[in-house]
Amino acid sequence: MTTELVSASFAPPADAKIKLKCSTIHKVKGQTVDAVLVVSSPDRKSKGGHWSQWLDQSLEDGEYARFAYVASSRPRFLLAWAVRTPTKKADIEGVNGLGLSLMP
Repeated sequence: MTTELVSASFAPPADAKIKLKCSTIHKVKGQTVDAVLVVSSPDRKSKGGHWSQWLDQSLEDGEYARFAYVASSRPRFLLAWAVRTPTKKADIEGVNGLGLSLMP
């Protein structure tokens, strides 16, 4: 596990004309942007922040699934979820069932 911030990994060069904005799922409601990177909590201890919780409609009356919907419906062109690689068949099928592709 690294202690480097995700935002540091994606920071554009100083001379680039790219605007990078970090926000929360709650703050992006109603906005539309070109691309979104949704970052999952590294473990399931987070309340609603782990990607597996986003797929489970039964948790908190589906509230966590609504988090994922809000975050994932913001981009015009590119959506990426930053998650630990799923190992359970059901988790892999759940991600693929959303139309997302797993990348190493």
